[in-house]
Amino acid sequence: MRATRAEIAGTLAMVMATACAATTMNLSGKILHQDKQAQPRAGSARAVLVELFTSEGCSSCPPADELLRKVDRKYTKDGALIIGVSEHVTYWDNDGWKDPFSAELFTSRQNDYGKRFGLDSVYTPQIVVNGETQFVGSDGRAFMQAVEKAQSESGATVSIVDTSVQRGALSAVVSVVGEIPKRGADVYGVIAEDETTEHVLRGENTGRTLAHASVARVLLKVGKVAAAGEITVRLPLPEGEGVASVSRRHLIVWVQEPNAGRTLGVDTKAF
Repeated sequence: MRATRAEIAGTLAMVMATACAATTMNLSGKILHQDKQAQPRAGSARAVLVELFTSEGCSSCPPADELLRKVDRKYTKDGALIIGVSEHVTYWDNDGWKDPFSAELFTSRQNDYGKRFGLDSVYTPQIVVNGETQFVGSDGRAFMQAVEKAQSESGATVSIVDTSVQRGALSAVVSVVGEIPKRGADVYGVIAEDETTEHVLRGENTGRTLAHASVARVLLKVGKVAAAGEITVRLPLPEGEGVASVSRRHLIVWVQEPNAGRTLGVDTKAF
């Protein structure tokens, strides 16, 4: 279930009036727009997972999509890598435009967060940072505050050691270093498309060409860890696609406390 337009209109009105115009200016002092191949300096803060729940059928979502495009796989001043992922939900698909990137899996994941945060209803655009903080996805100020908090907290270090593509699947060796809760933690893997564009023909965004960053095409819980060590994860490539067609994609792996809990560590690697 989603919040009605009336329920979120007041929040968006306040946010959009200031945050969208100020986002670029404010983030320029916080985010280092380094090359994607750059490495964080020694002793840098830990990586931060930024999940954006969005839809091409939602007229309030494009500013949030743009915010994620600006920060995805960039470093903060303190050296934390921001790892973004766009998860396109399905509950706008019957309002005139079916989002080609939407999947019930992403809607279900957002509903899990809704329960965790005690929300009356889920909504778009919504950003969740490290499974701990949620806010309207176009709110640049809230974004900076959440990232600054998340990068300074303790957690595990997740590193994608190696990847290989064979027989329609992506395999990766993942190292997990640090303390894991006694009840263990879930390991998630995402195959994300670096960038996508779509010309919307119907619905609230009729006539607009929308651009997205780090669009999740596959998202799976690929394992569970009880202690530090190395694990091997495997994800199927999107159906009907081979090695050549995934050249502009990257793998994201994170370790998260059960029941949509806190993200302990995250890493990404192009393949």
